[in-house]
Amino acid sequence: MDGVIDNSGSALPPLNYILGREMEHSYGDYYEDFPHNRIIFFLKTHWT
Repeated sequence: MDGVIDNSGSALPPLNYILGREMEHSYGDYYEDFPHNRIIFFLKTHWT
């Protein structure tokens, strides 16, 4: 088997590419607060 393994980049894309929005801005549509964390719900993003 011939192949090239490139280990020079990140294995996963940045999380904001996956979610489609800036992670520093927490302007969600609904918040759910717990003692040790917060869950933020967003409407579905349509990528163009």
